[in-house]
Amino acid sequence: MGLRATAQEQYMPIKTIFSYTFSDAKIYDDTLFVACENGLYAYSLKTENPKWEAYGFDGMNIRNFVKSDQKIMAVCHQQDDIARLSLLLSYDKGSSYTNINASIGFSDSQVGGGKQLSIHQALDSPDHVFIILPVASENPMASYSGQVLESADFGNQWSVKASKVPANSKIVFASDPNHAMVYGRYDAVDCVCPYLLET
Repeated sequence: MGLRATAQEQYMPIKTIFSYTFSDAKIYDDTLFVACENGLYAYSLKTENPKWEAYGFDGMNIRNFVKSDQKIMAVCHQQDDIARLSLLLSYDKGSSYTNINASIGFSDSQVGGGKQLSIHQALDSPDHVFIILPVASENPMASYSGQVLESADFGNQWSVKASKVPANSKIVFASDPNHAMVYGRYDAVDCVCPYLLET
């Protein structure tokens, strides 16, 4: 009962991207970070009286993100069109940022048929990041219409790690830091389709 009361006392809702889905949330250095429709918010787990505080990307509709020290990479919905996505890179906790869509060869026309742009981070190296990138296709519902891009320096340089993976894949990193698994839907069927990545 005591634990439940503590949780209720500390509960404070914040407006995330969609009311009917979970937003991206991660813990870095004992601080919980949550992607919201008006920026990135932080909730310190180290302070005696924690509270939600705006952290970065003020006013931006953040979908998902990864963080390494003061560097943040985030996927955001464009304010004038929620179906259009941008990949943002910041070196100062989201105070300023650059749209790096062009550097990864991404355009709005590649998003369709439920495809999304997502970022993933290696467990052992926070600067080692991966992107599941939708690839333009004549068939917008094509299952195999994604690429895995890899960057070992938090977005300065990118290389293609795998192609022809489902565009809505996820990456799971194994305990062995040299291996990761990509999985996703195939032909609109809810089944796991693994692809082994040698990282």
